Amino acid sequence: MVRGHVVLGVLTGLLCVLVGTAISALTRTGELSLAALLAAQASDPVLWVVDAAPFILGTLGWFMDRGRGAVQRRNTEILRLERSRREIARRTAKEVFRRAQALLAGVEQLAREARGASDVAQRLDDVVAEASRAARRSETISAAATGLAEDSARTTEDSIAPLTEAAAQVDRLLEVVEGMRRVIGALGEPAAEARDELAALSALGRTVGSVAERIRPLDPEAAKVLETASGDALRRVQAIEESLGSASAQLAVASAVARVGIDRARSGKQGIDTASEAIRRAAYAFAESARLVTDLGALAREQSHGLEGAVAGVESVRSAARNVASAAFELHDGARALDGLASSLHEAARGAATDEPPDAEG
Repeated sequence: MVRGHVVLGVLTGLLCVLVGTAISALTRTGELSLAALLAAQASDPVLWVVDAAPFILGTLGWFMDRGRGAVQRRNTEILRLERSRREIARRTAKEVFRRAQALLAGVEQLAREARGASDVAQRLDDVVAEASRAARRSETISAAATGLAEDSARTTEDSIAPLTEAAAQVDRLLEVVEGMRRVIGALGEPAAEARDELAALSALGRTVGSVAERIRPLDPEAAKVLETASGDALRRVQAIEESLGSASAQLAVASAVARVGIDRARSGKQGIDTASEAIRRAAYAFAESARLVTDLGALAREQSHGLEGAVAGVESVRSAARNVASAAFELHDGARALDGLASSLHEAARGAATDEPPDAEG
């Protein structure tokens, strides 16, 4: 392909040759015939130098076109790299925004579960208080039965009724504590999903950092903005991971305490069942009623201790549920802040993507 400056140089050189030949012919012969022109070319050494003008000017034009092509190729490459950088930044910001939205949804689910756990803990308080009252009534009845051993046959049913009620209360307590333990176990799934999302966000933050390093030679300011955004995102993700780890540890402690409370409540219920059986035997073994009533008192005390252990376990479960709820709310606030940061980064990337650089010009 013939370049523009080459053609212009050749034409300009030819024009110089024609003009010089015409001037030489006019000064020598006074006419512009073909013979005069050929004679001027043959006899004037200056025209021989002018005849080289098309070659010289054409060569200069070729060098000019070559330099211009190199500049155009460099500008085109710079434009391609700039567009690639903007596209990478836009995709990265979009992925960060999507991950932040998913994390926020998971944290909101975790917060809802935590609020549900708090409500269950409140109901546990009522059940435990009622079970404690039943245990105190059982101890009172056992003390009265010690002084009325001779009349145990007549009072057997009256003694068994409160114990049966206490056993029912313990059964309800076991159901509620078991439900609380299941709720605590369910809280672990959103926490695991949140940890996965945090790991993905951390990887994205590191990707943004690597992109910033890659585009630093082309656009230091954009690289600095991406590095700042990446650092903020990684710090927030680290803070959220610490809160989530603390919440997971508290969940594990709460689950263990709930299991201990369940075991103690079951032990108390076994004591109640044993006491009921002892009272029934007292009705048919009047001679051993004193010893049986003494055993009943001991079993009632064991039941009270078992209920006290259950109360302590439930209180620990309630405290752990409150801590989990508090941690979930803090995690929710952190996720919202991270979502805001991702939205800002997304908007900045969209703005940078729409601000396209001009096409390369020669």
